[in-house]
Amino acid sequence: MATVFWDSQGIILIDYLEKGKTITGKPVESILLLYFYSKMIKG
Repeated sequence: MATVFWDSQGIILIDYLEKGKTITGKPVESILLLYFYSKMIKG
C-alpha cells in the first residue's frame, strides 16, 4: 500500500507500507510527521 501526499505543485511525499503490515496509529503518526517535515523543506 502506498500513501501519497501532493499539492498543486506536485508530489510531496510517497510512503510505502510493507506487505502484510497493518496501519495503526504509530505508522500514521510517522507518515504525518514526514509529510509536515517535507512541506517545511520545500517551503
